[in-house]
Amino acid sequence: MIDKLILKYLDDTITSEELSQLYKLLEKPKNQIIFKNYIRYNHDIDLTLTPVNLQEDFKIIKTRIADKKTSKGFISPLLKYAAIILFIIGVGYFYHQIKPFNSQGDYANVSEHNYITIEKQNGDIVKFIIGESRKITNLSGDVIGRIEDGQLKLKDNSSTKANAFHTLTVPYGHKFKLTLTDGTRIHLNSGSSLRYPLVFNKKERKVNLEGEAFFKVAPHEEAAFIVESKGLFSKVLGTEFNYSAYPDDNSTDVVLVEGSVGVGLKNSLKKKNCYQILAPSQKATRFLSENKIEVEEVDTKKYIAWTQGSLVFEDEDMKSILRVLQRHYNVEVINKYPDLENYRFSGVFKKVGIDEVLKTIQSHTPFKFNITDNKVTIKPLTTQ
Repeated sequence: MIDKLILKYLDDTITSEELSQLYKLLEKPKNQIIFKNYIRYNHDIDLTLTPVNLQEDFKIIKTRIADKKTSKGFISPLLKYAAIILFIIGVGYFYHQIKPFNSQGDYANVSEHNYITIEKQNGDIVKFIIGESRKITNLSGDVIGRIEDGQLKLKDNSSTKANAFHTLTVPYGHKFKLTLTDGTRIHLNSGSSLRYPLVFNKKERKVNLEGEAFFKVAPHEEAAFIVESKGLFSKVLGTEFNYSAYPDDNSTDVVLVEGSVGVGLKNSLKKKNCYQILAPSQKATRFLSENKIEVEEVDTKKYIAWTQGSLVFEDEDMKSILRVLQRHYNVEVINKYPDLENYRFSGVFKKVGIDEVLKTIQSHTPFKFNITDNKVTIKPLTTQ
């Protein structure tokens, strides 16, 4: 109930009756945490050490809300969040620090498509939002994990069947962390899915990835950890590496940060000595058009920057960059300037809006763009 009301509130579709229900639910501390965490994780608003005058600010907020009911005037996102935050904190100090929120700058929109989902082996779907806390159960109703603080931690349960699998899917505009029953920690990038067993067998620990993830594999000498994706697999005993296998990319990449990892073609997984070993700071790439693996030395920082919320482009073509922006900001990019895809760009962006990214690229590559209703339309400077 609370998550749906928050979604409606932030999406401006909540009714007066539902708003009253939301205020009532937010009297409970656990619901306050859900709301505050959602704002923190999705809109970069945090609580720090700057006091404000609660009574005066709340009067202003109430006036603005009243005005909104009688007109189509605009209420800034900050004011909107402040209305609830002031309510849930009550008497005392409200500490806040706000990164400038640009109406064109942050597109992790709240909608049906922004739920993180877990599909169980019987097809049942569990949906939740970042910041929400809840228990995850198996088909027998036994608790096998818990979601809190933006991550899911699984625990081994003897009643869970050995062939039981779940699939965790993270939509565009979000990231999520998962800890498997063996202690392996996984950071999933936006637009990614991971199929994993609830119980690992004694010989191997195998997961299937679509999208991108950073793995910190828990050591286990007797059971290798295997990641399968389109055309490629990696096999490790305990290490840290980044694995990128988005369906719309023309390659699959494995970048080793620490330890060692074996990488091979997926169709040879069951063969002996079917993989080659990477050393730290090496990247293995399998292009869709070629049935072979290329290995090169790389700076790993570029490939794991996304885990810190940063975007790093190093002499990349605009076609690839636009795909990354769609995933990172949860927008639809409509490119009416096909020649732009041939341009190349290098740059680093740390937690900025998509408008700022595009304006920076504009200074090197001439084009124009506009952002409307979660859609970014790119056009040439002159009509062609």
